[in-house]
Amino acid sequence: TSSSSSTKGKKEEEEEDSDVMLALTKLAQDNAKQANMDAREFVVDAAKRALIVRKRIIEAERSAMADAAKQAEALHTKAAEATFNSEDQTQFLKSLNPQQRNIVTAKNGPCLVVAGAGTGKTTTLVSRVVHLIRFKRVKPENILLLTFTRKASQQMLSRVHRLLPDSMQGGERRIKGGTFHSYCASILHQYAQAIGMKPGFTTLDDADQTSVMRDAKEVYLTQIGLISPTKKRKREGKQFFS
Repeated sequence: TSSSSSTKGKKEEEEEDSDVMLALTKLAQDNAKQANMDAREFVVDAAKRALIVRKRIIEAERSAMADAAKQAEALHTKAAEATFNSEDQTQFLKSLNPQQRNIVTAKNGPCLVVAGAGTGKTTTLVSRVVHLIRFKRVKPENILLLTFTRKASQQMLSRVHRLLPDSMQGGERRIKGGTFHSYCASILHQYAQAIGMKPGFTTLDDADQTSVMRDAKEVYLTQIGLISPTKKRKREGKQFFS
């Protein structure tokens, strides 16, 4: 009994397979007729298309798996960096007093520091710049560090670079820095033509201005006959204005 039922089931499956094949053949013939193609040629073309689709599906799956792996790795790296940065940041801020820490960790917006000489203003500024780059991921080229003297500017930039890892130095896109005068002069040189000036113009500093005014006065006094053109007088910088 079991043998006969098994044979019957197998026969039904074969009939179903046959019906499916007949249906597919009929579908292929109808589509081939509509496409003005031979049925065999149409089946071969359909098989090629199916292989192309299957290949694209496999490629898409692999790409999706690779992207998922990259995202997982990025999340893991970010989590590890967050842990490291948290510990490193705590250690970094320990070297500052409470007032300096408040300034260094201040959020976006202007921050005014009013302090006397020798109270650590330069240390505070340098620490804030380092904190922004190391722990807030601010790009070095987006920071402008200006002061009044070349010496102070060079010291601040040097200290910032010493406290930053090489990977955060910015390479060619380093922190912009200098004195207020030199930075503004560089902007004027860059856009000189836009304001009707020649790009190669020069700016007179205090010493240059003194020299120009001294020479101008000497020429004027010579022209009106108050001094002799051949008379030599001692030049001692700003003594002229005394």
